[in-house]
Amino acid sequence: MVPKMPTRGSRIDWNGNLNDVVNPQPAPLPLDEAAEGQRAKNVRDQFGFVAAGLVEYTTEYLFRDLWLHPDLAPRDRSLVTVATLIASGGVAPITYHLNRAMDNELTQEQAAEVIIHLAFYAGWPHDGANVRSLRSQDRIVAAPECRPVPASSRS
Repeated sequence: MVPKMPTRGSRIDWNGNLNDVVNPQPAPLPLDEAAEGQRAKNVRDQFGFVAAGLVEYTTEYLFRDLWLHPDLAPRDRSLVTVATLIASGGVAPITYHLNRAMDNELTQEQAAEVIIHLAFYAGWPHDGANVRSLRSQDRIVAAPECRPVPASSRS
């Protein structure tokens, strides 16, 4: 049995008890049941034999709850996820999340901009690995041209 997790509209009191708050919540975003079923199967196949609880948490709380909160559009949620994976060096899941970001309307140019922008904040080693992932995507055929550095910013 998976313990009850806090969700929107619930609070944890000073004693650590989870209490539901009667608060009207916005309707969740629609779920593509076929795509979610395939994603859940892939997670079960990869991790279910070792950590069934992880599969359940991933399915129920991450993809069937958090990803469906309407306060952040799926495109923006994907942008945050891809940026976090790049910044933390999460190379293994980046291919899946870049594909999901493209499904959620992040463009090739925007994905490239995320990588360029994060090079200065997360460091070149993380970006180098993610550039290779970006290049391996069938959807991404070419990186945008490098922009020249404005003369006003050169010393």
